[in-house]
Amino acid sequence: MKTGAHPEMDTRSLQTAATLPETTFRAKFEALLPRLASDHDGEVIATVRALDRVLRRAGMDWHDLVKAVQFPEVVEEETFDLLSMAEWLHDHAMDRLFGTNQPLFVTNILTALKARQTVSPGQQKYLRDLFAMHHGRRAEQ
Repeated sequence: MKTGAHPEMDTRSLQTAATLPETTFRAKFEALLPRLASDHDGEVIATVRALDRVLRRAGMDWHDLVKAVQFPEVVEEETFDLLSMAEWLHDHAMDRLFGTNQPLFVTNILTALKARQTVSPGQQKYLRDLFAMHHGRRAEQ
């Protein structure tokens, strides 16, 4: 091992993992992948090179690896429309709203939205801001 190198980094083990015939393809990847999280650039580069050798010996390249990976399906975060936000604030946050203006605003906006009245862009933004502050969820634009 070179002086100044990361103590956990052993380039011989990287080379060995990429060349041992009795080691399965999956086992090689499982041994190498965690090393990509290293804080030491040299270890990361050596690991990428070792992974590249493993892929090439298997007759694959990085594009094949990406195609083979099963990525988890991303579930969209729940969104709320203006009426739902006003209802939620009214039902769950009235005691946490500041002063008399915020509770009055929520009550008035809720009444207006239930009556299908138009609310101004400024009122919409203020409602979204209150909702984000108290609920912590994304509001529909």
